[in-house]
Amino acid sequence: AAEPNLVTARMILGLAYLPRFLRPRAKDVLVIGLGSGATTGAAALFPQARVTCCEIERKVLEAVVPFGDVNHRPLEAPNVAVVIDDGRSFVQGHPGPWDLILSDYNLPGFSGLQALDMLRASGRLWPFILVSGEIGEDTAVEAMRNGASDYLLKNNLARLAPAMEHAIEAAEARRARAAADEELQASRQR
Repeated sequence: AAEPNLVTARMILGLAYLPRFLRPRAKDVLVIGLGSGATTGAAALFPQARVTCCEIERKVLEAVVPFGDVNHRPLEAPNVAVVIDDGRSFVQGHPGPWDLILSDYNLPGFSGLQALDMLRASGRLWPFILVSGEIGEDTAVEAMRNGASDYLLKNNLARLAPAMEHAIEAAEARRARAAADEELQASRQR
């Protein structure tokens, strides 16, 4: 049997591919936080993708090099651009859109709930799933009331693919409804 850390690393690497398989036509991919580079590397494997990775700490770029056999060497990929910035500033200044935003509850100097509040305040109708190993039921309920598409515990990631698909479909329906409402208002004014 494989070592637990290797199994966990393979599972995380496999999860990194899910957004791309659910949305293969997506051209612009945003990854907030480089970490081990697995998510950025997986996104970069799709040649039509332009991947932007926002990382707050320059030293993390050096730390991903030893993981090259697992993370597909994302810093060497021609379709990857790394931006040294904090996630909050980058998301505020980046016009998007993204097919899906997955956010951990705990981020350096930031939280998943703050990211959700910022997204909703901007009027952007992008799907948002909160993922955490330590989120309590009260926090999860608060996130859902504030517009999160879903929340997942890291120990129950079997729900990730269906949650992502549902969140994307629901966001597309909201955007279509909003566009239809705008068109109806415009036709009434004519």
